[in-house]
Amino acid sequence: DATLVGPEALLLGSVSLCVSTTFAALARRKEMAILEWTSTAEGIVEKTAKGLAFTAIHVKADLSVRSEDVARAE
Repeated sequence: DATLVGPEALLLGSVSLCVSTTFAALARRKEMAILEWTSTAEGIVEKTAKGLAFTAIHVKADLSVRSEDVARAE
C-alpha cells in the first residue's frame, strides 16, 4: 500500500468527507444519531490512453449508531 501525498490524497480525502457529510445529512433527516464515524478512501490509479487516472475510488465507512437504528444505518 502506497501512501499518497499531494493532489491525489486531497481528492481521496474530499470523497471521504463528502460521503460522511451526505450520510450525516440523511441521518439527521431521519432523526438517527451517529455515535461514531470513521472512514478511509482508497483509489486505483492506472495508466490510460490519456495518462494516469483514477479508475476506481472505494470508501470504507465504520459507524456506530443506537441499537434500534442499526438496520436503517445499514
